[in-house]
Amino acid sequence: MDAQERKTRHKANGRRLVLDAAMLNSDRAQVKLQRGPACCDNLRRVTRRAVADGYLVADAPEATAQALWAGVYGVASLLIAHPSFPLVVQRKLIDRLLAIPLCGARRRY
Repeated sequence: MDAQERKTRHKANGRRLVLDAAMLNSDRAQVKLQRGPACCDNLRRVTRRAVADGYLVADAPEATAQALWAGVYGVASLLIAHPSFPLVVQRKLIDRLLAIPLCGARRRY
């Protein structure tokens, strides 16, 4: 990468940081930032209960909940940021996303 490319990339990163800061300081962003942890807490509670009730086998319920959260967040981000990305039907994608980690953690009878 030559000096001009580095300078261009640096400017682009600077603009991105300014936009990110502006978005984080908006009222709408603050509401979203407050709701995210609450949603994650719900997922943690559900995961712990599923382990306690014997539906999931997880030696680390917190890690299981965070893995599910990261996957769901990733798909949601992808759907928002790239709506024209050639994904399979959204419902099928979400069902598959949840099935992959849950099948690994599901109790075997």
